Amino acid sequence: MEKIDVARPLLRPLKDFPELYRPNFRRNVYHVLSTVFDMIGAETGRRTLFDDKRYGKVLEDNECKGAENVVLVLVDSCGIQQFALSRRFTRLFRELGSLLLSSVFPTTTSSVMASIACGVPPNDHGILGHNIYIDEVGAVVDTLRASVIDRAKDSLHYAGVNLRKLLWSKSLFSDLGEDVTYVELLQWGIARTGLSHFLGVERETLGFANLIDAFSMAKRLLGELRGQKLIVQLYVHILDSISHKYGPYSKEYRLGLRFVEQSIIRFARSLRGRIGDETTLMVISDHGQDMIDPLKRVELTREEAEAIGQYFSSKPGTSGRVRHFYVAEEYVDEFETAMRERIDGRAALLSFEEVRESLLERRGGRERIRLRMGDYVLIPLPGCEVRVKREEEAKPLLKEEYVGSHGSLTVNELIVPLLAARIPLIKKALG
Repeated sequence: MEKIDVARPLLRPLKDFPELYRPNFRRNVYHVLSTVFDMIGAETGRRTLFDDKRYGKVLEDNECKGAENVVLVLVDSCGIQQFALSRRFTRLFRELGSLLLSSVFPTTTSSVMASIACGVPPNDHGILGHNIYIDEVGAVVDTLRASVIDRAKDSLHYAGVNLRKLLWSKSLFSDLGEDVTYVELLQWGIARTGLSHFLGVERETLGFANLIDAFSMAKRLLGELRGQKLIVQLYVHILDSISHKYGPYSKEYRLGLRFVEQSIIRFARSLRGRIGDETTLMVISDHGQDMIDPLKRVELTREEAEAIGQYFSSKPGTSGRVRHFYVAEEYVDEFETAMRERIDGRAALLSFEEVRESLLERRGGRERIRLRMGDYVLIPLPGCEVRVKREEEAKPLLKEEYVGSHGSLTVNELIVPLLAARIPLIKKALG
């Protein structure tokens, strides 16, 4: 494993919790898509990474601007410390300028993907977590599956709810002119489902069977739409599920990372002639993952959970390791006392005002943000997970539970690598 030095100036520690960090809003993943549009000359009116002096110079040196095509590969769950497990990517990373980006809070896929699509932070687009209370629905909503909790995927969509109206900001591609084509490649099973209904990208989405199929489709699109301005966003999910099940630094994760790395490199090398010359490849991740340490786990009994539950105005929300609490105003003091006693310093319990002050870009709409984010947010320290003790069940053939998770604010959850260059330069760097 090759060590990659993390630029500490990118992040500042959270007050009173030095193991947790505040997102960096200037060098953030939500500037990625506006940067991609800028690469092909499409104006969005949003800040881009070219506006950052150092990052802009690296991207210009890598000949990212003026491309006819951009292929954006979004690899789920590859924090900077996980990325360092790769073989050839780390060399490519150094050759292409060693750029790092910060994720948003919470560090969950639905919040990050919506931020990238809209070019704004979560407090501007409204997807403020994975499972959050949405007042217009009157329930906790799974934003990734577009469903009420414990209901079938897309249940809100099939019930006739216009999910786009629950999004506070339009996606960047909703205003693209006819001279730019945007295509999103998602694995069958999630293509044109869930979050896609919030973002309104059903018509722009194509499904693929596996990574071999995905990169073959991307290459076909570049060939068949030659001469047009084309943006292809390809979402790679495999590392997220491996990281949850086996751990973010496991041999299974390393094997998956090697497969992803080889797939991307093989794709880059397959682009020849004018297509290669006119294509910029960008690779980023949405967030990383942390190992769960059973010794640091906060496990509530069913009785304890029910006792604390009497203080809620709604069922709690969850964003991976993070918990969103919607507390009845008359029970705020009782809830805070009971919760702090139970977590015993293993997690940060922040009021909404503290979250807004430290973890969000403070703009308008305070009350509507609070309704979704929660009156209190529980942010576990490294290795910690908060859960309700499970009931005894029949012994399974294979015992399975998450050993890796995300949502919180550790270095590896927040900091992700950025690779971006014109195809000929990538080939040269690979040797």
